[in-house]
Amino acid sequence: MYKHLAFLLVASGLLFARAEKAIAYPEFIGYGYSSCVTCHYNTQGMGPLNDYGRALFAAEISSRALFDESTTDEQLGESAGFLGKKQLPFWFRPSIKYRGLWFNTDPGSIENRKRFVVMQQDLNLALHDREQRFTFVGNLGWAQRAGAGPYRSEVWLSREHYLRWQMSKEWWLSVGMLDKVFGIRQIDHTAYSREKLGLNNYRTTEYTLTHGAVLQWNQAEREITLHAFLGNYNELEDLRQKGASLMAEWQTAENSRTGGSLLYSTSENVVQTRYALHQRLGLSHGSSLLAEAGYHRDENKNAQTWATGYYAYTQSNILLTRGYNFVSLAEYYMGKTNQGAAPDQFRWGLGFLTFPLPRVEIRLMAIDIRQWSPDKGVKDTWQAQGQLHLSL
Repeated sequence: MYKHLAFLLVASGLLFARAEKAIAYPEFIGYGYSSCVTCHYNTQGMGPLNDYGRALFAAEISSRALFDESTTDEQLGESAGFLGKKQLPFWFRPSIKYRGLWFNTDPGSIENRKRFVVMQQDLNLALHDREQRFTFVGNLGWAQRAGAGPYRSEVWLSREHYLRWQMSKEWWLSVGMLDKVFGIRQIDHTAYSREKLGLNNYRTTEYTLTHGAVLQWNQAEREITLHAFLGNYNELEDLRQKGASLMAEWQTAENSRTGGSLLYSTSENVVQTRYALHQRLGLSHGSSLLAEAGYHRDENKNAQTWATGYYAYTQSNILLTRGYNFVSLAEYYMGKTNQGAAPDQFRWGLGFLTFPLPRVEIRLMAIDIRQWSPDKGVKDTWQAQGQLHLSL
C-alpha cells in the first residue's frame, strides 16, 4: 500500500513539472494518425511516445479548458517533455506511467464487490542516437499478480525491453521482449479479442509478452509486420510458445485502415492458432470506429484436448469536445471444447474517455456482462469502473 502511495505521490509531483502522455490508442485514427510509428518508439504502438507524439498529444488531443486563453497550442506542445520546457540530452528520454483501476461489481446488490487494483506503475527509458536510427527502450515496474488475499503478490518486472533499428525509410527491426503482433492493440486486456487469445498487453498474470524479433515494412498507405518469437524466457521452458505472427494493414480510404492477422505457435504441450480481420475507421475529426472479428484454436498435444472460439469486437469513440469522448463497446464470444459448447458471452459498455490535462487520463465505464446457452440462463453481471492514468 505504501509503495503504491509513494509512487503516486512522485508521479503527481512530476505531473506539475509539465510532463506528458506515455501511451496512445488505435482510436486516434480519428485525428488522422493511422500508423503507430509516427508517435511511438514501438512500431506497433503502446509504450513510451517519442517527442513528436508527446507534443501532438498536448497540442491537439488533451483538453485545454484549464489553461489560460493566452497559452497557445504551440506552447503546450513545447511543454510536453519529461521536465516540461527544460531540454534533456537528445539521447535520453525517461518517462513514468501509473494506471489505477477501481471497480464495483453488481453495485446495489447483496453480491456487491468493490476492489482497487494498481494495474501499472512503471519507469521507462528510451536511449537513441540523434537521428533515432538506433533506439533502446527499457521498462521496469512494480506490479500486482493475480489472486486474492494471501494469494496476491507483488513483484518487480520488466514488461518490455528491445532494441529498434530503422534500417531505411520503410523498414524497421525491433529485437527483444515485446507484445505479440496481432489485431488491434487496444489497452483493455479484458476484451475478448485480447483475453481469449492470450494477448493481454501489460498484464502480469500471464506471460503474454515474448522474446523475439519484429520486422515491419511501412509505407504511407500500407504496412506489413512479421513477428518471430521464442517465448518468454521468464516462463518455464516447456510452456514457452514459439512461433510467428503476421499482420498486414492497408488504407482503403482517407482515415480508414483494413487489416488481417494470423498467428501460429507451439510449446511442448500446446499448439495455438489465431486468425482475425479488423477495421479502423475515422468517422470525423477525433471520432472513430474500431472493429475486429476472429477465431482461435488451442490444442493440447499430450492430453488430446482442444478448445476453439469465435469473437467479435466493436468500439466507437465520439469526440464531444477537445479532451472529452463518449465511448461505447460491444463484444461477443462463442467457445467450444472437445467436451461440448460453452455459454455464449456478451459484453456491452458505455462511458467516457477523458484527458482533462495533457498528462492525465480518466476513464468512467459501465459494463454489462451476459452469458447465455439454450438450456440455461445466467443473471447479468454489472460493473462500474473508474480508471486514473498518469503519464509523465
